[in-house]
Amino acid sequence: MPIIDEVGRKSWHIRVVTALMYVVLAVLGVAMVYPFLITLTASTSNAMDYRRFAPISRAIWSHEERFVRGMVPLFPSKMRGNMEQLTLLFNAVPPKWSN
Repeated sequence: MPIIDEVGRKSWHIRVVTALMYVVLAVLGVAMVYPFLITLTASTSNAMDYRRFAPISRAIWSHEERFVRGMVPLFPSKMRGNMEQLTLLFNAVPPKWSN
């Protein structure tokens, strides 16, 4: 037994309310998926990606990001000046790379 009867479905008021309900549900669905993607990306990240809250890792499409992501475990994060060592080894390190 439907909540809105067939006579009420033909009214433009009810059609607007139904459309708004679908829009709200779609927006809330996207709002639920976005934090889930951030959580999945954070679970596969290392110290370089610690402060980045992106739904998709940049290492997927950037060769440089993948390279530095592979180099970060070689420099202990508890050691002071580990990022400075990385910049000394690679002259072309952009300032956006940090851990």
